[in-house]
Amino acid sequence: MIEIVTILLFIILFARVSEEYSKIPTTLFLIIYAYLTTFIFVGVITVTSEKFDSILYIMIPVILLPDLLKISIEEFKANLGSILYLAVVSVVISIIVGVIFASFILPYNISIVALMALFTMLMATDAITVSSIFANFHLPSQLKIYAEGESLLNDVTALVLFYFIALPMINGLNISIIEVNQIIAKVVILSIFIGAVSAFLGFWAIKILKDPIEQFIIIYLVSIVSFLVAEHLHISGILAVITAVVIFRIILHKELKKNPSLLISKYKKQKNGDIYNFISEMSKYIPAMTKREFRGYKKETTYIGLFANGVVFVIIAYLFKIPLLFQYSYEIIVVFFLTTIIRYGSIFLFMKIKKKPIRWINTLTLSGVKGALSIIMVHSLPKDFIYLDMFEAIVVGNVILTTFIYTIVLVVYINISKNKFKQDIINDNSSKPKDNNIDFDKIAKSMQKDFDTNAYNKVFIEEILEREIFRSIRYKLELSIIAFKLQNITLFKEDEQKKILNYIGKVVFKKIRANDYFGRIGDNYFIILTTNTSLSGATILANRIEKKFSKFVAEDKNHKLHSSFGIADTNETDTIETIIEKIEDALKKAKQTHNIQIAY
Repeated sequence: MIEIVTILLFIILFARVSEEYSKIPTTLFLIIYAYLTTFIFVGVITVTSEKFDSILYIMIPVILLPDLLKISIEEFKANLGSILYLAVVSVVISIIVGVIFASFILPYNISIVALMALFTMLMATDAITVSSIFANFHLPSQLKIYAEGESLLNDVTALVLFYFIALPMINGLNISIIEVNQIIAKVVILSIFIGAVSAFLGFWAIKILKDPIEQFIIIYLVSIVSFLVAEHLHISGILAVITAVVIFRIILHKELKKNPSLLISKYKKQKNGDIYNFISEMSKYIPAMTKREFRGYKKETTYIGLFANGVVFVIIAYLFKIPLLFQYSYEIIVVFFLTTIIRYGSIFLFMKIKKKPIRWINTLTLSGVKGALSIIMVHSLPKDFIYLDMFEAIVVGNVILTTFIYTIVLVVYINISKNKFKQDIINDNSSKPKDNNIDFDKIAKSMQKDFDTNAYNKVFIEEILEREIFRSIRYKLELSIIAFKLQNITLFKEDEQKKILNYIGKVVFKKIRANDYFGRIGDNYFIILTTNTSLSGATILANRIEKKFSKFVAEDKNHKLHSSFGIADTNETDTIETIIEKIEDALKKAKQTHNIQIAY
């Protein structure tokens, strides 16, 4: 057993290092290195279909948890209609089209039910590979949420159609359209109910148990228990996990907004504050866990998820039956091209309605990598199924082809189109109306700098932040980030708003050094990266800038500029996401207290 764990750890380590240098997702290297170990360590690791299925069932809630904790609930809700089209409507249409064309292309007299099962298995995309690809590149947030949301939810669609409709029909059960609707409704409603119950029970447990280790275990139990209960009742475990974690995050997000300082300031204002009322109201203001603790939990789930993901893809490599793949090479290639064309067509229609560029269509098409869930579905087919070997070869073959071809082409394509994607990000974060008179000099400048403040645009300041975080960690250097928001700029007249932005740019550039960076990440949201600077030094700088801002008064003397400042430094476990979370927490407190806030 210790030999197996050692081999797994080495494979995961080498794959992670390879991803760091090549920007190609870990999943490719995991499969390559794991397959090489089948020749180097003959007989050390043996994997059967049953073992694979059992291990994957253990790993599913562990692998899904970090992705669900990281996904933006606000963006997910804002794009829910689009995600449901990609993950539900598009999947159903693609299966129908695939069945129609495959009946003519494949040289077998395969029944419609069997073809439906085959294409259902091939519509479940791999959320882990998609997330790891998109994490390595700066892409528009809406494009990321489309890809990640689809990859999470289309698994649910595929599993429900396969296990509750296609598989029973293969086993000889006749199901009418009415029964299909009843089955789907029952599975969806019960899975959501189980997920919701798990979420609320987990939240109550978090409220009772304050120890960080206990809270961390509870977060995992929310995911794992919802999955186990749903699977025990023969409904959708993945949908239950998604529901449980999303609801848990929503109610926990409200809990994390609580601020004990508000309770203290409330009772300070009261001349005759009652200590009994003060104590009784404490629960309304003191959160069950701090935001800092929650950020730590998310990091830890990511590390555990990486290991679980590594284990799954290593095991996939051990399931390869090369002779079987060569025997059905024609069928594998035909189905690969057919599913690719169908996927491109469904996404093309959707993106044209959304008026998105062709690069979004290509990127989403190539993000349709098949994964472990497709393999576990093919293992669920009856052992006496006449096309079992062929279907297994087609599914495993398409997992391999999409993992390697889609991923490599996608990485190359994103690199080729990175400047266009940067412009998409800039356009997404720009509130200015489009001008029909094209000024190419301005366009070139807008790729890097904001017109009004001369600050770096969002995409560039994030690249600089990522680079500076890496540099500060590697060389043990101090790096502090000052963030500020303009609270009441919309109260000023339009021409004065432009003057304010120009004034802010001049103030900041006068106060910062040549090796500091100033960026704009939203309409009224700015950050300053102060290299080789401690928190105390950044606080002094923020105070000086804030005093200058407060001197700006409207021409009509009715309005004075108000701003809120938050400050954070970096540590060796920080990423862009955790830095943004910390400074946004500080900014929220600063807005409430009207003081500069430091995030820890």
